Amino acid sequence: MFSSVQLCAQDISIGGSWELTIDESDMQSGMISDLNSTYESPADQVYATITHPDYGWFGTWYWRVDVSRDNSQWHNLLHLDVRRSSGGFGFGSISGGTSYQEISTATQSFFTGARNRLWIGFQYRLRGVSVSVPAGTYVATVTYTVVEL
Repeated sequence: MFSSVQLCAQDISIGGSWELTIDESDMQSGMISDLNSTYESPADQVYATITHPDYGWFGTWYWRVDVSRDNSQWHNLLHLDVRRSSGGFGFGSISGGTSYQEISTATQSFFTGARNRLWIGFQYRLRGVSVSVPAGTYVATVTYTVVEL
């Protein structure tokens, strides 16, 4: 469901996943109503560690994390959002990404930082759930890419 990408010497490792089962218990007002339209994962459900072995813990390097998703097993009425729910820890800095943004099939900037950072938490939100979306299994493969600046 989530992937790790290594480019040049910098590395981003992703841990955790979010699986959601929606059934009749999610109906707003019983069997003849619509489903709840929005679901959120727990904060820090998925986490990232960003490192660059050439700089060690005390060297300074700047980076950006980009995000995108695969569209092969997804319904066009569903929308998956992500936000950075924690800054993790490390000697560097981190900024941006704390408001939800929709993850699209196009690669887009998520947040930026400097130096090594560990256990940066992510939270997901699923929107657009409705009885209009056919019952089935939908899978979003989210790809995070770290780019050295």
